[in-house]
Amino acid sequence: MKNKSILILASLFCVSASAQTLFSDDFQDGNFDGWIISGSGAQAITNQYASNYSLRLVKQKQATQTVLTQGYDNLTVSVDIAGYLLEYNERCIAKYSTDNGNNWKVFSTLENGQDDGVSLYTGSATLPTQTAQVMISLATQGNNNADYCYFDNISLTGEPASVSGGFEPLTGDGNVSRTLLTPAVLNNDNASLTNNSAYALPSNAAHPSNTFSGTLTLFDESIRGTLQEQGTNIASSYTSPEHLPEFEFEFVQTGSHIIPLERGLIATTHPSWHYILEPGRVWNENSDNGFTRVALPFALQEAGANCTHNGVLSFLFKDDGSTSNVAYQITGETCAYFKFNSWGMLGASYTPSSITNSATVKSNYVDEVTRRMPTKDISELASDYPTANINTAQLGSDQSTSDQTVFGVVVDGINYVSSCKTRMGDYPFCEVMALPSYSTAKSVVGAVGLMRMEQKYPGTKTQSVNQCYASSWSEVSFENLLDMATGRYNSDGFEVDEGDSTTANNFFLKYTNSEKLNHACTYTKKATAGTKWVYHTSDTYLLGVQLNALESTDLWDMLYADVWKPLGVSPLMSTTSRTTESTSNPWNGQPLSGYGLTYHYDDVVKIAEFLSKDQGVINGIQILEPTMLAQTLQTQAHGLNAGSQYDSYDNGFWIWNAQQAFSCTNALSIPYMSGYGGIVVSLLPNDMIYYAFSDSNDYGQVNTALELHKIRSMCN
Repeated sequence: MKNKSILILASLFCVSASAQTLFSDDFQDGNFDGWIISGSGAQAITNQYASNYSLRLVKQKQATQTVLTQGYDNLTVSVDIAGYLLEYNERCIAKYSTDNGNNWKVFSTLENGQDDGVSLYTGSATLPTQTAQVMISLATQGNNNADYCYFDNISLTGEPASVSGGFEPLTGDGNVSRTLLTPAVLNNDNASLTNNSAYALPSNAAHPSNTFSGTLTLFDESIRGTLQEQGTNIASSYTSPEHLPEFEFEFVQTGSHIIPLERGLIATTHPSWHYILEPGRVWNENSDNGFTRVALPFALQEAGANCTHNGVLSFLFKDDGSTSNVAYQITGETCAYFKFNSWGMLGASYTPSSITNSATVKSNYVDEVTRRMPTKDISELASDYPTANINTAQLGSDQSTSDQTVFGVVVDGINYVSSCKTRMGDYPFCEVMALPSYSTAKSVVGAVGLMRMEQKYPGTKTQSVNQCYASSWSEVSFENLLDMATGRYNSDGFEVDEGDSTTANNFFLKYTNSEKLNHACTYTKKATAGTKWVYHTSDTYLLGVQLNALESTDLWDMLYADVWKPLGVSPLMSTTSRTTESTSNPWNGQPLSGYGLTYHYDDVVKIAEFLSKDQGVINGIQILEPTMLAQTLQTQAHGLNAGSQYDSYDNGFWIWNAQQAFSCTNALSIPYMSGYGGIVVSLLPNDMIYYAFSDSNDYGQVNTALELHKIRSMCN
C-alpha cells in the first residue's frame, strides 16, 4: 500500500529526540497478538497486500489495546488507515481513552471517497495530559461484511517524566558487568547459591527488546533442588521440602514489568508447599546475546500453615519462545521453626500466546502500584524530623537483626521502611515480599470480621455459639470468642493450652473443618463467659466458622469485597489459607481466621491506618461498627488482663499499658496486633504506626516507640 499522507513525516520531525516508543504494531509478523477483538462481523485477519500486512476489520468489528504510560508525558498516538467499499455514513475510526474506556477521543477517521482499498491515511494526536495508561481502539463502522477497514503502523510514543511508581522506561545502554547468573550459567544444569543482587535490576539495564506474553513451564521440579537448614532441625518431618511444586503459569509484560496472571496464595498438589507469585522486572543486557532477562519474586508457604519462605528466579527468553534454564533460590523466611536456604537450576519452556485479559491485568497492576503509600528509607526519618534527634539505630532494634524480615514506621502518611533482609543480601523485590500474618489475622479477620458484621447486621456480636455439640457453649457469645473469654479451657496458665501438644496435634496439624471444630469445642466450662482471658487460636477459628455461616457469601470473600479491596490492598490479600475438605477441591474450605493471611508491607500499613486514623471509614462510609472499634482503640479502658500488668486483650487486639514506659501522667493504652515468632503491628498515638516482621520470638516495640515519642509525645 502507498502512503498518501505527509503527516507521518511531519510527526517524525515533531517528536522530541527524547521520545521513546511505548507501543508499536505494523502486523508484519502476520498476527495481531495482544489486541482484544470484539463486536459483530466476520473474523479479524491480518491481510497482505503488496508485501505489506495490515489488520483488517469489517462491519462493526473493533480491536483494543492497552498501553501503560505512567512515567511519560508528551504522549503521541498515530495510526495509518485504509478503507474499501464504504458508503454514506460508514467509516473507519481510531480513538483513544485515558480513563479506562469511560470516555473516548477520536483522533483519525477515514470515510467514503477515501476508500480505494490501497491508500493509507495517517492520523495522529498528542494527548493533553500525563496519564497512567492509554487505551487504543480501532474500529469499522459499517453495515455488512463487505465494508473493510485496514489498520497499520500503530504507535504510541512519549517522553520520560520524573514521576514515582517505577514505570519509567529503562534508560541504560545495557553495558552491565555481570559475573553471576551469566548466560553460560543459565544454560548449564548446575546451580549454586549466590548473592541476591544477581537477581536484581542493574543500574545500567536497557529497556527490554522482547516481550513476554504466555506460559512459563518448569521441568524436573520433583527431582532437582537442594535444601540446607539454617539453625533448625525439622526438614525430615516434611515431604520433599527441597523440591518446588509443579510450575506452569501465565505471565504478561508491560514495559520492564512482568506480571503473573494468578496472584495470591496458589494451592498446589505438593505435600508441603503452596506458591505465591509476584510481579518482577524484565530488561536487556548486552552480554545476553539478544535475549531479554527476567527476574521474578516468589514464595513458598507451608500447606495448611503460615510459614513463608521468600525466593526469586531468573531466566532469559526471546519472543520466538527461546528460553534458557531457570535459576532459583530461597534465602529468607518468616518462620521461627523452619529456616533454610534452597536453590536449583531447572529446565524451562516458554509458550508465547495472546492473553485474553491482559489489558485488565496491566491496568490493575498500574492501579495497585499507584495506590501504594509513599515510602522512604528508614534512615530518612532522622533527616525529615531533624529537631527530634532520632537515633535511627534504635528503630527496629526490639527484634534481633539476624532474624528480621522487614520493619518500618509510618509518620504523617509516609512509610519509612527498612530493607528486606535475607541470608544472601537484601531481597531485590522488597515491596512485594510475602509476609505471613500468623496471629495478626485474629485482628484482621476475627476483629474486623465481627465489626463488619455488627455494622451490617446489628446484634451479631451477642449471638450465641451454635457450632459446638455441648449445650453449655450456647452461653458463649461471638464477642466472647473474639475476646478469648469463653470460660472454656483446660488451664488458665499463660498460653498453656495453646502450647500443649494436644492443640498442636488435634488443631494445628489437622486440616479439615470438622477436625478443627472438634478440638475447639472440647474445652469444658471453668468460668463464666466474658470474665477470664485464655489464649486459644481455636476460639478465633470457631468465630470464623460462626460468621461464615451467617454471611451469604464466604466470610473472607465478603471482607475482601467490602473492606480490603476498596482500601486498595494488593491482590495477595484476595486469598487466605483454608481447610481442605476434598481431594477434588483441596485447600478451598473454611478460612482459618486466626492465622493464614499473607501481606505486603503496604497492606499492613493501610490496614493499620484504616483502623486507627480513619476510624473504620472508607470513602466517607462507616465500614466497621464504631462502638466496638472505639473500645478496641482504647478511647476508654477496655479489655481483660492478658498475663501481666502491662498486657490486656480486647476484641482480637493486644493492649499495651504504656504509661510507665513513656512516663505519662495519665493512663496510656496502645492497641497492637501480634503474630507468632516476632510479628508486631502497633497502632501508636498521633497516627503513628510501627510494624516488624521477624522470627526472633521477640514482640517488643518500646525502643522504636521511644524514638517516635521524640517526634510527638505519646502521652495524652
